[in-house]
Amino acid sequence: HGISKSMFSGIPENKYTFIKTHTHFNEKYEKIAELNKAKIIISLRDLRDMMISRYYHVLADKTHWQHDAIKNLSFEKGFIKSINLKHKSTEKSPIEYYYYWIEDWKKIAHEKKYLILWYEDFVRNPIKYIQDILDYINFKEFTPKDLYEKIKNKNESNLSNTLFKYGRAKSTFRVGKINQWKNKFNNEVNNSFNLSLPKSIKHILSPSE
Repeated sequence: HGISKSMFSGIPENKYTFIKTHTHFNEKYEKIAELNKAKIIISLRDLRDMMISRYYHVLADKTHWQHDAIKNLSFEKGFIKSINLKHKSTEKSPIEYYYYWIEDWKKIAHEKKYLILWYEDFVRNPIKYIQDILDYINFKEFTPKDLYEKIKNKNESNLSNTLFKYGRAKSTFRVGKINQWKNKFNNEVNNSFNLSLPKSIKHILSPSE
């Protein structure tokens, strides 16, 4: 969830390299990336689908601090509890934490002209999505079609089987479908979700939504 100087220390000079992180915005992290001349790309997803994915992640991870609190509840009650239950009373709720995560990255990306990518756009048009990355990093060695051929048949792993593995074998990828919230949210869940947000969801949606 953070970025450190040591993460860049072992990067080979003669290879194309990327570092995939899972972190909220922090000026300290940004400066470390800038000092190492990294091109920062922000990858975002619809918060509603993201919180559904998180809910299933908690169910699969028996060591997660929320697991016991939601494991025997219906989806509706368990999901609502998962987005609001705080680890400590002084902390933000999960839905507040991730709301500001998206909002903060969107703000700094707009100011610094960082590339913002939305997972929904990849699903709808993967070639354009990859082309946007190649244009941003000025990469000419492969075409977006070449790269897409390498990843399009990537198998989806079972979350429970890969969650506790290490390195390349570890994955938290579940299904990755978009607009799942439209099927999962009934009126109770939708109302609870929107009431739990610190601000309107309109501020953190993809421009295409």
